[in-house]
Amino acid sequence: MILSPDQIEQFRANGFLKCGRVLTDEQTKGLLARLHDVIEGRSKAQPEANRNLLGNSEQIVIQVVNIWEADDLFRGHLNNPLVCQMACELIGTDVLRVWHDQVQYKPPRIGGPTSWHQDHPYWPIIQPADLVSAWVPLEDATLENGCMRMVPRSHQWGPHKGGTIGTNEDFTPGYDPDLIPAGETIEEFL
Repeated sequence: MILSPDQIEQFRANGFLKCGRVLTDEQTKGLLARLHDVIEGRSKAQPEANRNLLGNSEQIVIQVVNIWEADDLFRGHLNNPLVCQMACELIGTDVLRVWHDQVQYKPPRIGGPTSWHQDHPYWPIIQPADLVSAWVPLEDATLENGCMRMVPRSHQWGPHKGGTIGTNEDFTPGYDPDLIPAGETIEEFL
């Protein structure tokens, strides 16, 4: 077992777990180089999708879906034994099925935000909602450069696709208090 019972309980209570580093510097550099090859069309094959989520905006969030189809190094990462074992432990199974992989690349100075959201409402076919998203940054992620932030316990509020948690201009979560369960508050976790 990789995760402690306390870590698994923290995941179930809060809806996320910050577990630390899972890749070496060499692995992240290799994946980052291959990511640029895929984005720029230099890979041997193409992923399912390679697009700017923000459309024609001056800001860019490049989404690459199923990059494993385009690059063998990412195929290997999809089967990373450490990440897969932790995901199995979190959902309490010894079998793991991957719905898809997704890269969101935000270039320096022009990278845009990803709005606050829950993942499951975008995949309603997956029932019951006993799923895990594993976020693995390939570069340092800080508050200043737009790291991932979570709202503890929001996974227990039911599915919300847009509307409940929005994004303020300073990228903090914005919300209608009437849509949040009684006794709950929106608090960010970095």
